[in-house]
Amino acid sequence: MLVSFDVVPLFTNVPVDESIESVAELFEESTTNLFKAFLKGSCFLWNGDYYEQKERLAIGSPLSPVVANLFMEKFEKTALSTAPLKPTIWYRYVDDTFVLWRHGRKNLDIFLDHLNKQHSDIQFTMEVEQNHQLAFLDVLVSRPGSRLDHKVYRKATHTARYLHKLSNHHPSQKQGIIKTLRDRARKICEPQHLTTELQHLEKAFFRTDVPSWTSKKLVTDRFGRLIRKHNIRTVYKPTTKIRECLGIEEHRQNCKLGHVEKSAVTEDVLSDGTHNIYFGEAQVLATITGYRPRLIREAIEIHKHDDNFNRNEETVVLNKIRFSALTNEKTARKSHSSGQERGSSTPEDITTSSQPSPIEAPPQVVDREMPPRYGCTGEMKHPERTKTSTEPRQLAVSVLTTSRD
Repeated sequence: MLVSFDVVPLFTNVPVDESIESVAELFEESTTNLFKAFLKGSCFLWNGDYYEQKERLAIGSPLSPVVANLFMEKFEKTALSTAPLKPTIWYRYVDDTFVLWRHGRKNLDIFLDHLNKQHSDIQFTMEVEQNHQLAFLDVLVSRPGSRLDHKVYRKATHTARYLHKLSNHHPSQKQGIIKTLRDRARKICEPQHLTTELQHLEKAFFRTDVPSWTSKKLVTDRFGRLIRKHNIRTVYKPTTKIRECLGIEEHRQNCKLGHVEKSAVTEDVLSDGTHNIYFGEAQVLATITGYRPRLIREAIEIHKHDDNFNRNEETVVLNKIRFSALTNEKTARKSHSSGQERGSSTPEDITTSSQPSPIEAPPQVVDREMPPRYGCTGEMKHPERTKTSTEPRQLAVSVLTTSRD
């Protein structure tokens, strides 16, 4: 009988103290102390407060699978040695175990009960073969007669959809998908199932026009091979990432979580607790292609709007010849706004500000640090205001501004 056992959440149930004992049996004291410091020093941030995790393993930690494996090795050794009836095969992968059982269904239930009595925190669930078949990980194991057969397993909800040829990924990544799926088929499938599996992949790839991936030769590929001869490595990346389209959402999330170090917007909002940012009314000042041109445009917008709350007056050093033109534009913008207040028509403006900022002398050209992560730069600069201030102010981050009360 084919059976699989699964530990109900493993990482969140592995006891730390017993895991350290398992480590101490295998490693010297200095290594054990490192494990102990890591396992008992896990901290996390929740709702603005820091907590120390004293029990169980941290999910997502690179050391958790290692420690869980060490604990489970000791656990299964004890459980199998004390079992009245033992399985013919016991293969475990982290928290999933494949078992071949020859003692009948009634004794199988007794064996499951025996496993669950070994430790109060480690509990197993069980799945038994149906129609002489059992899915284990991505392998479908069948039992035709007295032998075991295997092929690739896919869930009923599998859509067989992969990256389209027009997806914004480098061809080497797309070709890697083909190679990975092809190699998996050859490693898992029995010879009699291999042809069927490869035909399935071919049909799925044709549906997404994948064959053109392998035949299309790009200039970047040839250029990469050319400079590789001179020990220069090329790195390919998409031209636009999703994260680059989420600037406003990043600031909204940072304000919600209070991440002052990541956002000048958050720093301004939390400076006295009376400022509100209307993210829904934020508008894009301009769309710029390229990192350096974006920094230049950002610096220009900061100079154009005196009352901003960017952490730096400028992200790059602007040539002084630009200052007179920027000052003239601010003067014209002030006149435009005055006309609006007198009832004139509302022209389109590049900023979201409803009131013009007073004209000041051009800022001094000083050396500034390049902008850190999340697009906010340097030191916060703004005129002193009272808590009841209602002056509209702008933020130039990735060429974006927001109006505030």
